[in-house]
Amino acid sequence: GIMHECAVGHIDIVDGVAQTRTAALGTDTIEMVADARLDLETEELLARFRIGEKDSAVGVAKLFSPYVQIQGTLAKPAVSFEPGNTALLVLTDGWSLLLNAFDKLSDADESVCEAAIRHAEGD
Repeated sequence: GIMHECAVGHIDIVDGVAQTRTAALGTDTIEMVADARLDLETEELLARFRIGEKDSAVGVAKLFSPYVQIQGTLAKPAVSFEPGNTALLVLTDGWSLLLNAFDKLSDADESVCEAAIRHAEGD
């Protein structure tokens, strides 16, 4: 089975809109960062994920794309796989900064969750 290592998230809710400041998940096989926005009145959703696999893992990011997007409403979400990060970097500064931090996580010094916490604290 998959061993859960960490999960961290910070969501701001302002004027009925929930927006992630930072979100990350780490297991023994993958690391994932996310940026999401949900309008609580209209239920419109835009969520983008970057999934990275650890050295020996073979899974969704290698079979499809490490960039996943969910867009639509809670009742009718649509999932798409992006072939590259160009379209996804048109998000918030937080997303780009977190993606940059994620790209540097190939060493064992810092987990994806530690990078997300550091990002949320403004480092």
